Amino acid sequence: MAHKFVIISLPGAREGMLLYGNVGQHRELVEEFEQRTGQYVRVHGGGFYHQNEKDRIFTLYGHSGDYGSPQLGWMNSIPSNLKGYRFVFTTSLNLPGNELDLENVRWF
Repeated sequence: MAHKFVIISLPGAREGMLLYGNVGQHRELVEEFEQRTGQYVRVHGGGFYHQNEKDRIFTLYGHSGDYGSPQLGWMNSIPSNLKGYRFVFTTSLNLPGNELDLENVRWF
């Protein structure tokens, strides 16, 4: 089990959403969403995450063995429990990253 994320979109949609959780495989996040909603999705990559609650930083890093590198341009919707966090992306948790612009993100 590891902290993993994917970016998904519904068929025909031009916006995607962040799904994250503690799973064995990235595809488990997708399968759970599809089973819960009855909707099939398109996956725009994924990776791992680290949630620093003290400093309110949510770091996305790496890539998914199931779906490849995250296409962050598709990440337009983020779960509302993460509102107030700064989002950073880096290729490795040990390297400096870039803060993501969340100005146009919708919280769900």
